[in-house]
Amino acid sequence: MMSKMYSIAGFNFLELTSSAKAKALAWLDDCPVEYETEEGGILFDYPSEWEEADIDEHCQINEYIFDKRGNPIHNLIEG
Repeated sequence: MMSKMYSIAGFNFLELTSSAKAKALAWLDDCPVEYETEEGGILFDYPSEWEEADIDEHCQINEYIFDKRGNPIHNLIEG
């Protein structure tokens, strides 16, 4: 079997258009950041409620890369 190699352009969160950012945020909100309160309760922090710089930092730390439409593509990269 012969395999093919494809080239896909990847973008950081801040490089996306407004509509692509909205799609990326919807994906990020599917897995909110979970944290425990001082009282021992569990709360969820949704990226769509953050500043853009914080969202971009979160994406960089987790190595999230998006296509031009805001779909995550980091899972397509071999490393």
